[in-house]
Amino acid sequence: MIVSTPDLAVAKAALTAALLRDDPTPVPRGAIEDGIDLIDRTLDKCSHENVQECKNWIAANIVHSHGRTTTFGKFMVALSESMEDDFDRPSVRRRRLHVLYIISDVLHHVVVRLGNAGFGALWGAQLPDMVMAASFFDKSPKHIAKVRDLLDIWEEKHYIPTALLERLRETVSLASDKHSGYPIFPKDEETAHTKSAPRKEPYIHGDPSLPWHEQPAGCWLPHLKRGSATPIRPDQIRPLTIYPGPNDEELDRLVDETIREVEDIYRPKPLAEIAETSRLVRFQKPQQEPQQKPQQKLAPAPLGSIPSATQLVQSQSEPQLQPQPQSATKPISQTSLVQSISFAVPLGAASASTSVSPLTLS
Repeated sequence: MIVSTPDLAVAKAALTAALLRDDPTPVPRGAIEDGIDLIDRTLDKCSHENVQECKNWIAANIVHSHGRTTTFGKFMVALSESMEDDFDRPSVRRRRLHVLYIISDVLHHVVVRLGNAGFGALWGAQLPDMVMAASFFDKSPKHIAKVRDLLDIWEEKHYIPTALLERLRETVSLASDKHSGYPIFPKDEETAHTKSAPRKEPYIHGDPSLPWHEQPAGCWLPHLKRGSATPIRPDQIRPLTIYPGPNDEELDRLVDETIREVEDIYRPKPLAEIAETSRLVRFQKPQQEPQQKPQQKLAPAPLGSIPSATQLVQSQSEPQLQPQPQSATKPISQTSLVQSISFAVPLGAASASTSVSPLTLS
């Protein structure tokens, strides 16, 4: 699997955008992903079949366009510089050498078979970086010899111009010598001052060598007029000239914030943090839902206890007398009852006829 770095992510996005344009026909997104996966497999196993498939894909989708060729070269440079040691894959120096083998097969196909002698000159800005990445191994003389042998084949077959070939030979000599002071990757101390240095806007926005449909979208802004139905003339879409001046503080702040976010995305995490995260994910128990009590099933009533329809109608029509609750106190005697009644009757209303004897109560 390709190791993702900021430079490689940008280069892959640029290559995808270039292949999706009509230059002359767009490449389906699925075919783009298949081509990148094919290159990755070839770096792991540089067999004759894999190299041929890579060459056929590049020849069918890239070599006929100058813009696509330049963008693909930048992608291969970023791919070479993004490789890291991996025990499951070949060594870094072998994979970087496999990148040169793929480019060599493409050069042979276009220059020799198709007769395009100027195709090698298009790689003048990218080949030195790829050769330098493959030659940065001072303790591997056999590997450096393979790189030099490949350059000898390029000279014999006239794949690239002589001036470019001499530059590549010089690059191999400097990169393979640790005392030459020619490191492939600058140290953090060397790049610290460049991050803190004030930014300068480029003097031009766009590429004069590219056609109008491959220029950045910002080159269209001067020609867009509100409410105008006049079409834009393609020959007027050209790179924009940017005049020097002080940078906007808000723009600098947004650029710094974007750079920090990108660095956080691709920042390698410490092993302790990775181990702690995996441990939490592995041993975290899922939350168990509370168990519901099983509902008690009512036993069916016996047949004899089920009332009939007539009984139900009678029970609804007849008033039901509710039983009076029994008092918890002791029973009242007849003597105490007579006394309570006599006290309840007014004195003036009492007569002989209204006298109550204990015998009548019983």
